[in-house]
Parts: sequence; structure tokens; C-alpha cells
Amino acid sequence: MKILIVVKWLINGGAENNIIRIANFLNKNGFDIDILVLNDTAEKPLIKVINKGIKNIFVMKKKYNFLTFVLKNKKKYKIIICGDHRIGVYFSIFKYFYLEKKTKIICRCINNLDLLIGSKNFLYKKLFNYFFKKIDIIISQCKEMEKNLEKKWKVNDVITIYNPVNKSKIIKSTINNKNFIFIGRFSKQKKLDFMLKAFNLALRENNDIHLTLVGYREWMAEDKLVKKDLDSFIVNNNLQNKVNIINYSKNTFNYLLNSDIFLLTSEYEGFPNVLLEANSLGLPVISVDCPFGPKEIINQDNGLLVNKESYIEFSKKIILSTQINWDPIKISNSTILYDENKQYSKLINVIKGLS
Repeated sequence: MKILIVVKWLINGGAENNIIRIANFLNKNGFDIDILVLNDTAEKPLIKVINKGIKNIFVMKKKYNFLTFVLKNKKKYKIIICGDHRIGVYFSIFKYFYLEKKTKIICRCINNLDLLIGSKNFLYKKLFNYFFKKIDIIISQCKEMEKNLEKKWKVNDVITIYNPVNKSKIIKSTINNKNFIFIGRFSKQKKLDFMLKAFNLALRENNDIHLTLVGYREWMAEDKLVKKDLDSFIVNNNLQNKVNIINYSKNTFNYLLNSDIFLLTSEYEGFPNVLLEANSLGLPVISVDCPFGPKEIINQDNGLLVNKESYIEFSKKIILSTQINWDPIKISNSTILYDENKQYSKLINVIKGLS
């Protein structure tokens, strides 16, 4: 069976990493996979992790070249798997007008549609929802997202496939409860100002802690604005020796391994893989209870969950986390549910059901 995987680009990112993992898993399990990349970029780090068994990787050199590709190959693929909801809607429209009606579209929903689409104008929302509901199968990233898609977006065919994380072979031997870390984009969504306020308040009770923020993308306008505010807060509160900002890195493994506790203060998430990655190494996590994902990941053994509206409560959890005798083995074992074979085998069953 010929399957087309469609991805925005081959730059490292949660959505892109996961759709490439899906492509590799399906290829490893005997499916004939092609990859369509919608945007050409100077760097393509993910091309190095694509299975050698995937021979055809079509990178579109110009913005709308993929339209020609779709028209030329409209009878070639039985199933098209889209890396995010926007790509899924594009292909739902193509199917309505151009593609073979027997072509099946599967689409990953990677974030909170209420917040991403809810602010758009009336016509945009109507058109989006009309074609989104026509997608054959929607993959949600957690149960909370699945319920949201069914209730608010009236989607019928939804299946939850958690973003997988394979249990790390390297687990921290001890948690010293001193070095806190965040890894991610410096976007407003991540509410790093909230994190700094909470951390600054926690320092009043425990001056023996440190925070590292990893992921500043100097080429992104939003990151620059966020960092400017963070820098001001750091200087105004004399935190230069307590908070360290590090640029975006392709490899964050060592940063996690050299830290003790992971922090997340996002306004919303699709499903925060980074919490699982931290847990897998044996790091406890502190996260606000935002939609979607943290409440399904965090339990009494692997972290602390906080009301997302109160930086004072978050500060209290930071202090509490320094007083807990964390067990890295128990923390790492909490990620077994998210094993790649367990999760992506669900997708194989979906594909077999569509064929």
C-alpha cells in the first residue's frame, strides 16, 4: 500500500519529529512510504533520521509547487497522513475538488484548536470546521484533546495516539533538587514571564536554586520580544547569577541530564512531549494544569501539577519539589505507557481498517 506522509518542513520541532517517527515506524513495518515536504529550508536536520528504506522525499522548492505535485499524483496514494491540522484541511479541500474519493486522509491534531482557530473570523472558522470534519481519521494527542474535538468541533472519527517516548537507557542516579530547567520556544504561549515571577518568589525561601531556560531562537521576532522582557526582569530583580538563558540547540539531552527538575508554564499545549522526555531520564516535572496533556502525564511519583492562573501557587510547588525525596527509577518507569510500539501499533490498525 502506497502512503504519502506530508510534513511542513524538516526542521526540528515537536510536530515534525513525530510525523517523521510515524513515517519511519510504518516503513519499518512494511508500508511503502513517500514523504512530501511543503517548505524548503536551508537546514534540514530531520532528513538525517529518515529511514533509508524511504526512497522518495519530495521537497517543494516554491510555496505552491505542492499543488502541482498533488494533481500529478492524485491516483498514486491510497492513504495520506498529514503532519498537522492545517495540512489536513488543505488536503481535505483537495480531496473535495481534485483527489480520488477513495483516497483516505489521516491528520494529526497538534494543538488546541479552541485557541488557534477560535480567534479567527466567522467565515474562516466555518470553512475550517467544514473541511476539518471531512477528514477520515483525526489523531488526537491525548484523551482531553479527543473529548474537545468531539464536543466542540463535532468530529466523529477521532483516535488518541500519544506522542511516544522510548524509555531512556540513561537515568539520573540522584535528584539534587537545585537545578531547574525549561526547554522550548521563547513564545508568549510558554509564559516564561510567569515562570520567572514564580522562580523569583521561590528564591526568597530557598536561595540555593538555579534556573536554566533553553531554546531562545535569535532569528525569530517573537523570541526576541519575549527575551527582551525576560532580560529586563532578570536585571531588575538581580537574577543574573540565578537564571541562565541558552540559545536553541538541536541536542538538549545533556541539558536535561545535568538538571534536576523540569518546569512548564504554558498557556496551552497539544501534548507536551518535553515532560515525557524529562520523566524518561528520571527528572520530576512541575507543570501548570493547562490544556492539553499535563494532567494525563503527571502523577504523585513523577511531578507536581499547579493551577495555571497563580504564579504564587507555582512558586510554592517549586519550594515543595525541593523537599521531596524523588525516585528517578519510579519517575522513568512512569513513561512506559508512551512506548512507540504501543502507540503507533494503534495507527497500523487504523490503516488496516481503512484499506
